[in-house]
Amino acid sequence: MLEYLESITFEDILNKMLSSIADDIDKAEGSIIYDALAPTAMELAELYSNLAIMLRLSFANSSDGSYLAQRVSEHGVYRKSASNAIRKIVVTDISGIPLEGLPIGQLFRLNDITYSIQEETSPGS
Repeated sequence: MLEYLESITFEDILNKMLSSIADDIDKAEGSIIYDALAPTAMELAELYSNLAIMLRLSFANSSDGSYLAQRVSEHGVYRKSASNAIRKIVVTDISGIPLEGLPIGQLFRLNDITYSIQEETSPGS
């Protein structure tokens, strides 16, 4: 059903609407009947698109965000709040000896993530 809803286009809708009009009436772009039907076809295409989105969001395996949270809450499953990552690092000098007295709050960067030192658990760690 989802694939069907996603496949419906403005052109498909408009062509189907125009095909129901008698052939002895001008149906070319810019004609009165074309200009009367085109806005309705556009609204219907948007409606089908929104229906596809709603259908996708109604199932837990294809939903996301707050819609997923609402869906799984029906079964007693609730999202946990995000928490900060905790990483253990070892800081050494050039000869590999752990450095003591790391400054608490010191910032360091690894790739695109910035970390701060929260506590020193052992020399250099």
